[in-house]
Amino acid sequence: MLPPRTPRAKRRRTLSSRPSGAGSTKRGTTTKPHVAILEHAIRSELLPELAGRYRSQKDVAGREERAKKKLDGIVIAATHMLMATKSEPPKKAPWQLTASVAIVCVVVLVWLAFKIVRP
Repeated sequence: MLPPRTPRAKRRRTLSSRPSGAGSTKRGTTTKPHVAILEHAIRSELLPELAGRYRSQKDVAGREERAKKKLDGIVIAATHMLMATKSEPPKKAPWQLTASVAIVCVVVLVWLAFKIVRP
């Protein structure tokens, strides 16, 4: 009997398992595994973990160039995600605050005018 499955939202998200279709070809000859894991990381919001894996390969002899190229791809994907996110428009100040500041400015200007006119 299998143990009950936990709901999808409560499962721990990691990159340890490969997404479907990734890695059926030789390593180093194609970028299909990288593209598949990159898409999975984007969907799961796990780009920092993927970048950490490639960063650790940067120090391995013979893999520096490939790891650097893959890290550049991750940076580009993260930049596109950042640019695609929309922020809410800036909120206007409440009209009561604007009116209060205007009244205070008028009062100060009138007071200064009386001080200049009547020494």
